[in-house]
Amino acid sequence: MTRPSIAPSSRISIVVPAYNYERYIARAIESALAQDYQPIEILVVNDGSTDQTATIAASFEPKGVRLINQPNQGLAAARNTGIANTTSDLLLFLDADDFLEPHAVSTLMSEFDQRDASWGLVACQAKVLLQDGSLFSPDSGPQQSVEVAWTDLMFGSRFPCCVLIRRTVFKQCGPFDAAYHHLGCEDRDMWLRTAERFRLWSIPDKLVVVAFHGANMSSNPNRQLAGIHRCLTKALTSQNKPRQNLPFRLKVWAVFHTNATLLHSQARHHARAAWHAFLSLLLWPLPGLSRLAGRPSGFRARRLAIALRDGFHLQPKSSS
Repeated sequence: MTRPSIAPSSRISIVVPAYNYERYIARAIESALAQDYQPIEILVVNDGSTDQTATIAASFEPKGVRLINQPNQGLAAARNTGIANTTSDLLLFLDADDFLEPHAVSTLMSEFDQRDASWGLVACQAKVLLQDGSLFSPDSGPQQSVEVAWTDLMFGSRFPCCVLIRRTVFKQCGPFDAAYHHLGCEDRDMWLRTAERFRLWSIPDKLVVVAFHGANMSSNPNRQLAGIHRCLTKALTSQNKPRQNLPFRLKVWAVFHTNATLLHSQARHHARAAWHAFLSLLLWPLPGLSRLAGRPSGFRARRLAIALRDGFHLQPKSSS
């Protein structure tokens, strides 16, 4: 294998997009400063926050943290501002409400040092910080390092946005799609476009802690699903990929409706959950879809039954 051109001591830029996260921004910056890898550049992009996010971020400038303020344009545009205002060959994206383990960058960098220029990014897995302050470590992710293909990403995100990625990826694939604005799935869109030209490597190490606090973009099913729908439609019509056959396309949309079932069930939208479960089964009634969706066998049928049951239980009783 050809050795990579990136040296082990290469500078890495950590880009932290932030919008109205005054409760979390200091924790994110401190985790970036605490990395056991050097040299690191830290850039916070304040995306038009109306709270104290910018003030708190600015307080870290004596420690070398850079701050850029811009009008609110959405998460993708904020990341693009970070890309445009850094010069490192490698970048890492850290959402302002998440934080890194101290060895996150060094672990990702050690993986990159083993890969040649055909590899565009190295991803990791995440722990989850729940609203009650407890830490949850999901066991549903890969148990070993794996290559993530374009087809894998069509059926699921596969890893959090906190990746170590080559700057050349954005030169060849373009930046994050700012048209997503406040929709979710702009990162999955980027990784799909990356997978069209580069190889993607994912390790099982949980190097970032993702905070669930009720204000996450993923907590809004309608906004999240609109983003996923846009992402999948865009990928399936990409000029850089040959047109996919009908069974593949049916399975993609069946998995989409499977995930929509879960999101609406969690939001207690029982009628919508039942409808999406029905559509998923209608599009692909054959077995094998649960594995693609990362769900247990029989998940869709059980979810349909649960959504219908809970929906009926919420119906008002008729008066006699």
